[in-house]
Amino acid sequence: LTFSPDSHVLAIETRPNSIELWDIVRNREIEPPIVSPTDGIYSLAFSPDGQILVWGSGNNNVNFYSLRTHEIDSVSLLDKLGPGRITDIHFSRDGTTIILVSTYSSATVLALNTDDYQIAIDPFVTSQKWILETAISPDGSSLAVGGCNNITAEGACTQAEIGLWDISTGQLIDKPLIGHQDGVSDLDFSPDGTILASVSWDGTVILWDVSGFDTTDDGRPLGKTLAGHE
Repeated sequence: LTFSPDSHVLAIETRPNSIELWDIVRNREIEPPIVSPTDGIYSLAFSPDGQILVWGSGNNNVNFYSLRTHEIDSVSLLDKLGPGRITDIHFSRDGTTIILVSTYSSATVLALNTDDYQIAIDPFVTSQKWILETAISPDGSSLAVGGCNNITAEGACTQAEIGLWDISTGQLIDKPLIGHQDGVSDLDFSPDGTILASVSWDGTVILWDVSGFDTTDDGRPLGKTLAGHE
């Protein structure tokens, strides 16, 4: 689910391939549910002006819904990205470009122009494997990717790593952040983009200082690791 920029509208995936828009001021559904023309809804985002709702689907399809015209434009990126699904979406502040993250065995990033859906930034593939979670910084400059360093024969992750990537260059920013002993189950940036929070199936939460990122010792957690959550 996601809020519109003015916090008046809430978009909710209510069932497979269906999205409801709710006016939370009047506490009513705005219109009949939106039916996605492509399978799966894995990410949702509003444009900065709140007039376009975008969602990512399977087979690397992305859909643009106009709240003004109620029309849907579907864009297939399968030929550019290969198999996968769009799991993260981020608009530029001026709304002219949109950053998309596709995950499969690795994470692939590209940006599209929102007026003609042409590629604005060529796709790049992160070197990390066994991708579990991604997050885009508030200013759209960095991508955090939670992967795994070591997979046992039974398929368990015994050492997770988080890579921070420069979206404009497609380059890894210094060393990966290492601290979790199991897979990363969630990632999120603070509103100012200086702190990255990571949650792991090992029962810990780590807050990372990513301001002026310089990881000379595999990353610097902020204070103590938060442990004990389930």
